Amino acid sequence: MSKKIITWFLCLTLSTGMFDGHLASTVPSRSEGDEVVQTMGETGNEDPEEGTITEPENGSGNEGAGTNPENGTEAGTPTAGNEGGNGNESGEPVNGTNGSGDEGQANENQNGQQNGNSNQNSGDAADKVEVAGLADGETIEANSKSVTIDGRNVLAAFDITLWKNGVKIQPSGAVTVTLKGVNPSGKPGTVFYMEENEGGVTPIAMPTTCEGDDVKFTTTHFSSYAFASDEEKDGTTLLESMTLTQNDETLKSDSTITLSKNVAVSYKFKSGLVYHPANDGEIEIQAGVFYELPGIDPEIFDTSDLDNREITIQNKTLNNTLKLGELHVTSEGKVYLHVTYDPGEYKPLNNVTFGFSVGFDETKIALKEKIELHLLSAGSNYSIEVLVAENEKAEPTLKKTGSIKKESTGYVITWEISVTNAKNPILHEEGYRIEDEIKPGQEFVDGSLEIAGISESSVEKALTSNPGTSKVEHLRFDYKNSDSKHTITFTYKTKVAGVVLTEAACKKMMQDRS
Repeated sequence: MSKKIITWFLCLTLSTGMFDGHLASTVPSRSEGDEVVQTMGETGNEDPEEGTITEPENGSGNEGAGTNPENGTEAGTPTAGNEGGNGNESGEPVNGTNGSGDEGQANENQNGQQNGNSNQNSGDAADKVEVAGLADGETIEANSKSVTIDGRNVLAAFDITLWKNGVKIQPSGAVTVTLKGVNPSGKPGTVFYMEENEGGVTPIAMPTTCEGDDVKFTTTHFSSYAFASDEEKDGTTLLESMTLTQNDETLKSDSTITLSKNVAVSYKFKSGLVYHPANDGEIEIQAGVFYELPGIDPEIFDTSDLDNREITIQNKTLNNTLKLGELHVTSEGKVYLHVTYDPGEYKPLNNVTFGFSVGFDETKIALKEKIELHLLSAGSNYSIEVLVAENEKAEPTLKKTGSIKKESTGYVITWEISVTNAKNPILHEEGYRIEDEIKPGQEFVDGSLEIAGISESSVEKALTSNPGTSKVEHLRFDYKNSDSKHTITFTYKTKVAGVVLTEAACKKMMQDRS
């Protein structure tokens, strides 16, 4: 294959620029009547800022939309009491009250004080249960047990007993209990107090805080406690549609995307979803359930920092806003809708749309010109192949500038030519040939050509048609490099020939010929 020839005229700056494509995209949908207007922000890169869902009185009538607000608040349960720390080997906690025994344990209360304990936790689950806020000399015995809770996946259960001086007691106030490592998935769950009564055992939900794989709750009474994740169900049965959008334009096969822009992932519920009890032909949505939705590909998208998103609904009849639940996106790209709202009665939900925005993982995409975008789920068939604007093969970009300086021999112009490869360069087997023409009124300064700062003497000179002259009219030099975004710089000098000009006149001549 021959060289790609790029011809320049003196002072003329040419630029074969990279294609700077972008793709816009919209999420759902402006419609008439009772249909809901849902927007994902001007650029399609943000979560919806606001939205509504109507819960019709007596299960009939109006429609609304639920959205995932950008600035939604995280649900959580405040913890009370104290957090535990470790005492020193002599039983003397730092800045606290002296303990006793060979190895003390310090418990730090909310005011920063610490109390030493003479004994360590005991029981087969001693390393799984930590209690903050105990008094001096109090110790915890924790033993694993087996329990079941209807509709829940019990991940851990413990009998927790508080001892002091060999006597079973109860805390004198609220204490914070941490169950260590019982929640490996990191998804929300609930601690239940297993209350024993004449009819058997009744699980009573406790306010629960999940922190990584640990779980915290606050209590004033020790007995049997269990941690259970909410029931998981396939959420694809709830969905009418799924869309990916960028820059307010729905992505389709052969669309062009821009890696620097986020993509909005949105889900739309089927119309006619109802809270319990559902009638024949209706689809029921339940509180306290994790619905797994089609997820995103972690080999394409950056899933490293996707926070949980609160989804709110607006009851137009009562003119108030309620929390429908939370959207959870894991680092593996799995997406769960955790429904927490329970109206306690039959209610329909219509036209609920919600979602989140996510960026691309450019490191994994590398120089791929096309990528496949698909939502990952056993029940999902959403898959499109799109073009990557930044990775479209392109010729290098070219830039030429000149600077003038008065020297002893007259005015000299130093020309600089920069050649920058595209991110994904078009490959030419023989590389490129750069050609530059020197116009009348200027003369090439012999030996002035430098390539990347290195003097280059082998310049091809084209002679004038006048016999016996050796005046340089063209410069030709070859360039071969296919590294992504690589830049190489050529410089050479010309001097103003034949006449004496002022500096202003030289500058004007340089501008006229650029």
